Amino acid sequence: MKHNEASFETHLLHLDFYQEKRDNFLYIALELCSASLADIVENPSAHQDLVVGFDRKKSIYQITSGLRHLHGLKIIHRDLKPQ
Repeated sequence: MKHNEASFETHLLHLDFYQEKRDNFLYIALELCSASLADIVENPSAHQDLVVGFDRKKSIYQITSGLRHLHGLKIIHRDLKPQ
């Protein structure tokens, strides 16, 4: 069990997360976001602060690039959904 804190200066993001290893699995829990990708796409007017500069095509590219990177590391994301 391990609680970590990570800062990504390029995105000015401060992120808390929890991780736990069991057998051949690594479980990672991230903090809850204020809105999901589905929320932003389906009702952007309710999330004006998050929608500023939001680019759907760039977001899809970033998601698929991240998945490609994870798969290259032999990591499988078991719960990927827009909500």
